[in-house]
Amino acid sequence: MSLFEPGNALQAATAALIVVVLSAVSVTALGDDSADAGDLSAEEVAERVQHFYAETEDFQAAFVQEYTDIAAAETSQSRGRVYFKKPGMMRWDYYHADRDKRDRMLVADGDYFWVYEYEYQQVFQQCLEESQLPTALRFMMGEGDLLEEFEVELADASTADNPVLELEPREPTADYRKLEFVLDGSSFEVARSTLYDPYGNTNEIQFHDARVNQNLSADGFEFEPPEGARLLNPEQQCD
Repeated sequence: MSLFEPGNALQAATAALIVVVLSAVSVTALGDDSADAGDLSAEEVAERVQHFYAETEDFQAAFVQEYTDIAAAETSQSRGRVYFKKPGMMRWDYYHADRDKRDRMLVADGDYFWVYEYEYQQVFQQCLEESQLPTALRFMMGEGDLLEEFEVELADASTADNPVLELEPREPTADYRKLEFVLDGSSFEVARSTLYDPYGNTNEIQFHDARVNQNLSADGFEFEPPEGARLLNPEQQCD
């Protein structure tokens, strides 16, 4: 029996989606593009983050994810590759420690959110409208605005080379209480995202070797349960 919880997968996807999904939001022209990151306010930094991703049609990167469970005093680490494409598509490939075999896959195709575990050959499916993802996915549909959705502050650890932006949702949510973005001070790309949940647990995702606008094929975001795989909730149907 698997120890992997679909709910944790949804939270993990939400954490990183809120970073990358800013790519679909239309933005107004920035004031002084040449301003040093150390001279910018939190709001101006947030605008530049949004501006960077507004020009992104697709995104792919290697990632290292670290989840810390405060109550259990445990930290787990996983790694893999992630892909996003407008509108509303994403795919996470998690790999074993030897990196030769995939451990699990998370796929959103616009209607369904799928979790497939290779070792146990079992599939969990959920409608995106009923999952924890829609808040983030609204950005991919061009319906969100970073400064309207969040109160933003620069953390004490923020520097010109690596601004650290703290975001607190204006509307309380049970999914998380705060996000933290560590940024590249020249491009304002997010290098690391940390989600803090209401219980003090953290879900940190660090991106490496990111590439944007590589014209990813939509075929890579399609998923059909493999023959012989066990569907955990076959009654789930999405419009």
